[in-house]
Parts: sequence; structure tokens; C-alpha cells
Amino acid sequence: MKHSLTLFGILLLTSCSSSTTIEKSAPTLGSAEPISSEAWRESRGKILRTFAWRALENGLSQEATGYFQEACELNPEDASSHAAMARILLAGGDSRKALAFAERAVGAAPLRMETRLVWAAALAENGRNQEAPAVL
Repeated sequence: MKHSLTLFGILLLTSCSSSTTIEKSAPTLGSAEPISSEAWRESRGKILRTFAWRALENGLSQEATGYFQEACELNPEDASSHAAMARILLAGGDSRKALAFAERAVGAAPLRMETRLVWAAALAENGRNQEAPAVL
């Protein structure tokens, strides 16, 4: 248990710093070109993730969970939001739900280290200790 909590702590620290950036390529309201629905979903997902990270920084975990949940519903392929939801659920002790989000994250971005780390942590927390090291 202590090993998996340490792994989770490392996961949280390594992924928080890269997930709060806002890209300059996001569509703007003053743009002359119409925004596609996919571009809109992507931009909204980035905004929701930014709000969620800011909420976490201010100790508002329930609000952060809501923002991440909305981002996951908006785009099932949003690996960053699914990975973040998995980390929040792991921290809250809901390892079964966390595993589902982690599996969606790794399904959307199988080669991204962030998704593989959260998947390994979720596997370990669900007693699947032999599988966890193999995914890394």
C-alpha cells in the first residue's frame, strides 16, 4: 500500500506541471474563420482542464472533479482529462473507478508516459500487482 501511494505521489507531481499550459493555437472568438466542432471541443477541454488544475491548486477538489468529469464526457479521447480523473479517484480511494478512467486514458494515448503511469498505479491499487510493472 505504501509503495502504491508513493507511486501515486510521483504520478501526481510529474503530470500536474505539464497539464496546466494553455496553447496559443486555440481558436479565438474574434477569429475570421469559423471554428469546427472538433476544434471547439478541444479548446473547451483545455479550458476545463485549466479550471480543474486551478481548482485543485486552491483546494477545491470537488469542483476540480466536476471540471475533469465534464472534459471526459466532452471528449472520450481526451487522455489528459481521463488520466487526471484516474489520479483524483485514486487519491479518494475509489480504485475501481480510477482503473476505468486510466484504461480510457491509455487507450487514447498508449505511448504517453502519463497515461501508462496512472494505469500502472490503478492496476496496483486494484491488486493487479503483477500487471502493473509490465505496463511501464
